[in-house]
Amino acid sequence: FLKELAEIDGITVIETQSYTLTEILPIQTGGAVPEKLPTVDEAGKVSFSCIAREWRCKFSEDAGKLALTQAQELLEKYESQIKAVAHVSQVQRIVCGGCQDFKVIISAPAAAFPDWGAKKFEPEEAFLKELAEIDGITVIETQSYTLTEILPIQTGGAVPEKLPTVDEAGKVSFSCIAREWRCKFSEDAGKLALTQAQELLEKYESQ
Repeated sequence: FLKELAEIDGITVIETQSYTLTEILPIQTGGAVPEKLPTVDEAGKVSFSCIAREWRCKFSEDAGKLALTQAQELLEKYESQIKAVAHVSQVQRIVCGGCQDFKVIISAPAAAFPDWGAKKFEPEEAFLKELAEIDGITVIETQSYTLTEILPIQTGGAVPEKLPTVDEAGKVSFSCIAREWRCKFSEDAGKLALTQAQELLEKYESQ
């Protein structure tokens, strides 16, 4: 896949990463789906129905990754407020022990996302303010992007009695690890590189 991706004119900065991925709020289904979904590219191949807001930072590995432990505790403190966001459809947490990434991804239907944005993505400001006060937390950033499930999360199978954790304190547990393939695309020719990347994904989807 990555070999063919690299052959697309306008595709650059191809990278891969593995990290833990935890669902804080499983995806919520229901509600009316627009007859015609919005698209990112001019060709209309890259459609979406959901937009996500990501809060992310880097954490220090000092003291058994104490900064990560405290970031997790902060997330738990705000969990009920995040889940109470109007029309929220999914909340996920990503932790990469190798790259020291801590991310919270909050998704909402595309039609409802602007209303949340008008409220400054509450409780974003308060959460990030407290996150910045944790010793060892750096590079705090936010980003909005479309998020589409190609294959919904498959449930089932035995869950270990004791989940593995990323931090020494044992607060940041996980049961799932994700592999990410990512790249940058050029906006030239109506974002043709993005259209072709989508077509390549569809080619490999069954695999």
